[in-house]
Amino acid sequence: MKWPKRFNTVFYKLMFTYSLLLLVTIVFVGITSYVIIARTLNEEVERNDKELLAYVETMSEHSVFTTVQKLYQKLVVPHYKTVDMMSFFGETDLEDRMQDVYDAHQYLKEVVENQYNVVDSVDFYFLKSNAIMSSELALHHVQNDIEDSWVNEVGHVTDQSRWFVTKALDPKGRQINAITYIGPYPEKSTSGPKGYIAIQINELSLSNILKQSVNQDTSQLFILTPHEIVSRSGRELPANLSFVEQIRNYPGTDGHIIVDIGGTNSIVSFHTLESTGWKIVRVTSVEKFYAKNSYMRNMLILIGIIALLIGYAISSVLTARMYNPLKSIVDKAKRLFGDAPHDASVLAADNNEYEQINALINNLSVKVASLETTLESNLPVIKSKLILDLFQGNMSSYQELEERFELLQMKLPADQYYTFVTLELDYELMRHISLKNRQLIIYSIINEIDSHKASPMFGLASESPSLYRIEVLICANQPDYEAVARLFQELAAKLAADFYVTMVALIGTWERDPLQLEHGYKQSGALLKYTYFHPSQSVLFMEALMRRETSTTEMDEQLLEEFTRALKGKRPDAIKEGLLAFMNALKNGSFSANYSHKMLRELVYVYYRFVKDMNLSTRDILSKQLFTEFENIRNIEEFERWSMNVVETTFSFMELTTNTSKSAEIVKTVKAYVASHLSDDLSLDVAASVVFLSPRYLSKIFKQTAGENFVDFVTKERMNAAAAKILSTDETIEAIALGVGYNNPAYFTKRFKDTFGVTPTAYRERM
Repeated sequence: MKWPKRFNTVFYKLMFTYSLLLLVTIVFVGITSYVIIARTLNEEVERNDKELLAYVETMSEHSVFTTVQKLYQKLVVPHYKTVDMMSFFGETDLEDRMQDVYDAHQYLKEVVENQYNVVDSVDFYFLKSNAIMSSELALHHVQNDIEDSWVNEVGHVTDQSRWFVTKALDPKGRQINAITYIGPYPEKSTSGPKGYIAIQINELSLSNILKQSVNQDTSQLFILTPHEIVSRSGRELPANLSFVEQIRNYPGTDGHIIVDIGGTNSIVSFHTLESTGWKIVRVTSVEKFYAKNSYMRNMLILIGIIALLIGYAISSVLTARMYNPLKSIVDKAKRLFGDAPHDASVLAADNNEYEQINALINNLSVKVASLETTLESNLPVIKSKLILDLFQGNMSSYQELEERFELLQMKLPADQYYTFVTLELDYELMRHISLKNRQLIIYSIINEIDSHKASPMFGLASESPSLYRIEVLICANQPDYEAVARLFQELAAKLAADFYVTMVALIGTWERDPLQLEHGYKQSGALLKYTYFHPSQSVLFMEALMRRETSTTEMDEQLLEEFTRALKGKRPDAIKEGLLAFMNALKNGSFSANYSHKMLRELVYVYYRFVKDMNLSTRDILSKQLFTEFENIRNIEEFERWSMNVVETTFSFMELTTNTSKSAEIVKTVKAYVASHLSDDLSLDVAASVVFLSPRYLSKIFKQTAGENFVDFVTKERMNAAAAKILSTDETIEAIALGVGYNNPAYFTKRFKDTFGVTPTAYRERM
């Protein structure tokens, strides 16, 4: 009779009810999982394949095909580096322009090196000369062998670029498939193309995407063209490829079929690439996929059993302490700060639970104190996270924002206006100073802003994840742009005086709701590009820049036409006036940044056309330093100074070409420099830098004026100086060679014998 009574107690009823609930749940989940998972497995495989193929398409289009198409668009648009190259399409014989061919070849090598992970080579095919210039070979005539097999495909290219699979040789000389993008030049022309541009892509860029996108234990990926397979994820393809023709003849662009491959059922899914019309194919072993999901079902059963055991243990503990202990726990909680033992042994598992609770409560004050200390030390991190989350829209509610301010031991100002300010420090200056000094500058700015608590405005600042930027939250009673501008103008002046570092502050729009700041902040990053046109301003306003960004205003065409007429008229003063007027229009106008940069490119193009019309070359006129300065221009004022320098250099060059006496003076200066620096580097580049000319032009006027090549002149001077030293001193031959600029005595001896007919030693003995 004791057992029935025992099972009538609440403890066992709760245990029985909880156990029954767990058993029913586990059985239901088990049966459901077997039925549903088995029924939907193929659907899951198909969905998985669609997502994977869409991902592979996106990665392939973005990383390879779109990159190559953009490179083609860049190559067909003339600019200062390709303008000579484009003229090759109209010439029948390029042998007389080998220097320009070499320069173009070097440029193509740079293009390939910049895109080495996608592009293998770039070829230009000139129909008129039936020659090919490429990044691999400077110039060669069209061959009928495999090296130029892509030329056979140009007949299929009309006014649209096309992708082709051509033949190539691997490093071991074996014939392999190559993927080539071929486009006409000009891109669209009613009179037909003058030639073609072929871009050979690195097949590894495709195969790596395929390898990284698929688990090769269960499936394979490959790309299928109308004639062959060009890239795959694994070394070996399925043994049976009979399904390939089914894919090629499939009426739709996407689909899937179930085939038998080597006695294994497999799902073959495919998707058509938009750029090429080729198909990405995935072959998945259904059995292996089933095995993976069977493992998951078994794990689900195991988890259910473990949950049942844990449930038994939890129900036992909770049921045993359901009633009387509850009142005691509540009473102890009311006496939260009562006396209690601090001995750690009180917390042992075999002691009374009430004593454990008492010990935890008595130690609570120590933990709270420790927590407050930790919170105090992490206030900068909390502040930084608050500002960035607010600006990036990661705050879920106004209440959360108030709680974040409370963590900073601050109260969120009520009934205020809010705005953001993005500070951008000078990148070039900051990256050339030490990390320690960079952090000192950034934290000095943050402390300066945080210390500004003057009513009716205060700010919170934090370092931005973006390089050398600081984000600031401003709160004010009224939307006062002038007050904010004064604050950051003073800060910019102090920063320049203390650290010699410049900065620009972009002030956002005012909002009553701080949670709305994210909309303006997300647009602010793109507006910092306007610092290019306002380099002297330390404060910019987002509202004004947005008007300029959305503006469709265009510049008065008269400005560019006046500059063009002044160039053609060879009037330096008028050119400078036109240039200043053009630059002032861009600085003070309401043109968008993209349009302004376009007009700057138009200005440079006008100059290049002028130089070409004068039958001159910019490589003759401009030094390497000017080309380097052009690549490093940071703002419109630097562009203006560079343009002025280019104009002065160009007209000085033109004057020099018509002034024989000046040419003679230059040659005289170079000869004097050579005579006094025989032991130094006397390359043509060094000599050109002495007289501020390009190496090519110095070589030209030296030959015309002196009647001999610069290199021959230097060799002659060194040999004469060496012969004089051999006869007048007892120095060793090695010392004499070093004194006239030859670090290799053997080479010096060879040059000496070529000049005087005997070796230096024999020359000394004979004399």
